[in-house]
Amino acid sequence: MATNPQARVLKLLKKFNNGEKVCIDILKNDPMWESKSDKTIRRDLDVIKEYFPDSFEIIRVNYYENRRKLNQKN
Repeated sequence: MATNPQARVLKLLKKFNNGEKVCIDILKNDPMWESKSDKTIRRDLDVIKEYFPDSFEIIRVNYYENRRKLNQKN
């Protein structure tokens, strides 16, 4: 599926407006970001961050490693 940057950014905004957490590793499984690099996804997020600087925080950790740590605590 070929997508343009504007469509991807709008989909991210929709996810944020719905209160969803966005993870690069998980976005890679979404058809809109299929075959897109981490750098491309970060660029999409940076567009939003530029206009809405306080709207979200980028956490630079490995999702699966973080998830494993959370499961160990429980």
